[in-house]
Amino acid sequence: MRTQKESQALDHDYEQLLQLSKRMQLLSRQGNWLELLEKQTLYVAQVERLALQERKGDEQLSRRCAWIEDQLLEHAEEICAHLIGRRDEIGQLINSANQGNSPLLYDH
Repeated sequence: MRTQKESQALDHDYEQLLQLSKRMQLLSRQGNWLELLEKQTLYVAQVERLALQERKGDEQLSRRCAWIEDQLLEHAEEICAHLIGRRDEIGQLINSANQGNSPLLYDH
């Protein structure tokens, strides 16, 4: 069983992960891909660290962590949708460039 201090620390860690996820969600909306990738590295490290911690024995904390995990999944789905959209944009630019119709060719 966790002490109250340990439970609070775990809750804090989950809250930090949620805030990082929200930041990544915003970066994907803005198309800030470089910073998104940097945050993704931090995100993965935090998820791995949290996966090693147990949250058994504290029902309220377990419910809160489950709610945060649901939010994280929703954010991840939106981020993936933005990344797929960006991938498609890049694919269209490549196809246009290969066909000689690239808007980039006329920007000079």
